[in-house]
Amino acid sequence: MTGKLGWLWRCVALYSLLIACAGPERALVLESVDGVMSAINDADPLLLNEWMVDDAVICSVMTDGRMSVSSVADMADSIASNAGSNLFERTWAPIVKVSGAVANVWINYEFTIDGVFSHAGVNSIQLVRINGKWLVNNITYSILPKG
Repeated sequence: MTGKLGWLWRCVALYSLLIACAGPERALVLESVDGVMSAINDADPLLLNEWMVDDAVICSVMTDGRMSVSSVADMADSIASNAGSNLFERTWAPIVKVSGAVANVWINYEFTIDGVFSHAGVNSIQLVRINGKWLVNNITYSILPKG
């Protein structure tokens, strides 16, 4: 095939190959993201540390553009301080991109505390593969109040 149609089919074939190759890595990336979500939902700061690099950055962004930046230690302290509460972050519709030892996950979320809606938004999670394990090195998330 030649011309625009031939070029289009080559792109479709390449995209299909990339998706097929990303399958196993995609599952491993999502396993790491699920580990972080489990740490939040179970209020387990030790579990959080298993799935994140030591100097990871967490950045929350409000609708007006205000930002708050924290460390893994800050996040672990926050999780530990809420151990008596029922924190739950529900996620869905992950979009996973993998290139070598770098990955990105764009995933919708809704956050509740003791079963009451707190906020929702999207998590943009960056990961790196270190010694064969995917670890989170950055989480940037939007905070969208409902209503």
